[in-house]
Amino acid sequence: MKALIVATSSRSPDAEGEIRRGQRYRMDYLELARRLPAAYVDYNSRGPRQRIMRFLEEKSRLDVRWALQVARLVREGGFDTVFSMSERMGIPLSFLLPAGVRHLVTMHHAMSPRKLALVRALRVAHRWDRVTVFSRSEAAALSEILGLSPETVVPLHFPIDTDFYRPMPATGQAGNSFFLSIGLSHRDYPTLLRAMKGLPGVLGEICATSAWINHGDPYGGEDIPSNVRLQPYDHPLAIRGAYARSRFVVVPIDAHTTQWSAGAASVLQPQAMGKPVIATRMPGLADYVLDGETGILVDSGDPRALAEAIRYLWDHPRKAQAMGDRAVDWVREHFSLEVWLESVRRMLVEINNAA
Repeated sequence: MKALIVATSSRSPDAEGEIRRGQRYRMDYLELARRLPAAYVDYNSRGPRQRIMRFLEEKSRLDVRWALQVARLVREGGFDTVFSMSERMGIPLSFLLPAGVRHLVTMHHAMSPRKLALVRALRVAHRWDRVTVFSRSEAAALSEILGLSPETVVPLHFPIDTDFYRPMPATGQAGNSFFLSIGLSHRDYPTLLRAMKGLPGVLGEICATSAWINHGDPYGGEDIPSNVRLQPYDHPLAIRGAYARSRFVVVPIDAHTTQWSAGAASVLQPQAMGKPVIATRMPGLADYVLDGETGILVDSGDPRALAEAIRYLWDHPRKAQAMGDRAVDWVREHFSLEVWLESVRRMLVEINNAA
């Protein structure tokens, strides 16, 4: 097997140096390339795009021009297996790969009506040897919608580096004096802010940042109550430190999103550090929290239910700690980077053996 990994993400200039120094979590595709071994490309190797092409690709959410470059690399390099880590690459590349090349594709937004309509219209999924999604519910739904066998559509849970995100003591005067809510993609901060207005004795921090999106007011015009602090954490070390200082983590998700596993990283990272989480009850996100054991799931858009869950963990620190303790082993067993690496390796071997 001569494999090429195509990652639709970028590395900071010193990312690999920071990883070696323990200042950043290990990146899944870099680790996979070393473990297989395999070659990889990411957005750092993508050539410049003209303004019109950049506009069209962002509108379509497809990396068409880069797919042409990757297809040429596959032919020239003699690769027989390609792992497209997003449908942005997986869809256009499927029509460009040489015959006989095995293709494993991850769909990040599997339940997007636009993506599903495009995939069905092009019949592109039948060109994929395997398609992975981030939850069991998405796998079942996608298999039925596209008419693919359950063996073809595989749940491959989001991984985290449990060596980087590990239990550690809180430091500083703010240790365990607040809960943390973090992330930006598909967040429902207006509901959280309304919940906090009825919890005057509770202190929360919100860090509305994302490496993937950047848009306007994430708070929906809601006033920020005095018991909520807005924070600009933007580096893995700073985020890890905030997890360590917090009592627990709250991840409110907008129920209108079709991205069923939105927030997966934001609930797994703190659980790996021994912090219980409160999250919205979403079809995919439910895979990432054991309701009542490692955290609490609440119905979407319900500030009263969210406030009750926050109050419960705030007023019962021993029970919260017990949840966090259970979460550490559970996350390491099911969602560690090592588990993900072995799952991908096994799938790549299977599709090659079946060829």
